[in-house]
Amino acid sequence: MNRNQITMAAIGGVALVAVLAVGYLTYAAWAEQGEKAEDLESALGNVRRINSAKIAPKQESVAAIDANAQKLDAWRAEVLALATAGDFAADGAATPESFKQKMVVEARELAKLPGGVNGNIVKEDFDFGFKDYIIGGSMPPRERLDSLQRQWSEVSLLVKILSHAGARELKAVAVGAAAEAPKEEEEQPKRRGPRKGAAKEIVAKDPATPQSYELKFAAKPAAFVRIIDACAIIERFIVVDGFSFAKEKDTLAEIFGGKEKTETSGGGRRGRGRRHQPAAEEQEVAAEEVNRKGLVTDPELDEPLTVTLKLTTYDFGTAAEAAKGAEEEKEVAE
Repeated sequence: MNRNQITMAAIGGVALVAVLAVGYLTYAAWAEQGEKAEDLESALGNVRRINSAKIAPKQESVAAIDANAQKLDAWRAEVLALATAGDFAADGAATPESFKQKMVVEARELAKLPGGVNGNIVKEDFDFGFKDYIIGGSMPPRERLDSLQRQWSEVSLLVKILSHAGARELKAVAVGAAAEAPKEEEEQPKRRGPRKGAAKEIVAKDPATPQSYELKFAAKPAAFVRIIDACAIIERFIVVDGFSFAKEKDTLAEIFGGKEKTETSGGGRRGRGRRHQPAAEEQEVAAEEVNRKGLVTDPELDEPLTVTLKLTTYDFGTAAEAAKGAEEEKEVAE
């Protein structure tokens, strides 16, 4: 190959490379233009969607949203203050001995509240759901003093509600398992693989600590309604989970012949000139008499209902936090 041929081949190679470069740049520009056109169409679609929304994208809308957010914050603060008004703070200086003595003394006072058991709300030696500590010789565990103080405070409150509402007798109290403190916020990695820098999710803490109770008591219907109303308006946050009630005897069944009545003399005769009426005839006569009078029973004179009431109290921890803050300030001042 002579020099001219070599020169022409070199020029041809360079020209080919230039053509390929121009072709690639042309394709890249066309692809980028297509992507930009798609982005532009997507942006225009978003603008059309926003402009057609119920809330127009204007400064007035932003001001209205901010105003609503402020109202929501004020409402939340008001509701939280209402819900936490009855929060309980345990006595940090209490000891098992002092708390047991407190329970015994207050149990005697609660037992004297008005009711239908010889003028009292409970029978003698009632344990109020804390048999081991009030009647027995057990000492409250030190590690459970905070939860026991709350439980005893709430049981005392419920007993006072029953007595004030007119309940006849508190028959039993069952205290649920000790409530757990609210869980703190913690971060947990999402289950998307063990790679580093994986996204994390926030697990919100529970807003309040629940504590359940079950009360069994005797009360008239009107007193039962007053008890439910008191649970709704009391400062302590109480939720009625459910209730059931029963009657020890059926007054209507007794009136309509639930029990047979028989009267006999020594010889089986009722007296001269009058024959003995069979029990079935006596029941029929009694039923006819009831129908003729119209009134078959009076709720005010009926026996009280035996009510089983299940409820849960909630503590948001505000009182305990305030007491803790005051204690820390006191330590700093000293």
